[in-house]
Amino acid sequence: MTILKEATPVARKEHKCMFCYGTINKGQKYLRQTNVVDGIVGDWVCHQECQSVARELGMYDDCDPDYGLSDEIFNESINQYIYDEHYDSETDDVQAEWQGLTRYQEVCKILNELDKNDSNRNT
Repeated sequence: MTILKEATPVARKEHKCMFCYGTINKGQKYLRQTNVVDGIVGDWVCHQECQSVARELGMYDDCDPDYGLSDEIFNESINQYIYDEHYDSETDDVQAEWQGLTRYQEVCKILNELDKNDSNRNT
């Protein structure tokens, strides 16, 4: 995969995030890349938060260098983080505050946790 262009524009219309499948709303900044994969040029878009959580959780470390990070691996990694950090063995379920969230809401909640953990380490 070759990145030809990368930008963080403000959405003039709604888009679908290619990681979490959530809506990138009009007026929201997002990541847009123009890539070449197997000789085919295409655009790829995602929430800035999805890009950030992928970096913070090291998802790019093990991705296929020819194809980049897939939506499948992204979503499996989010599920694994939630399970590892918020699984309640007594109820055999994920803690209540994590249930019923959209994937984008989960991503934002994870970023908030990671930010708090970084702040606590620095104090």
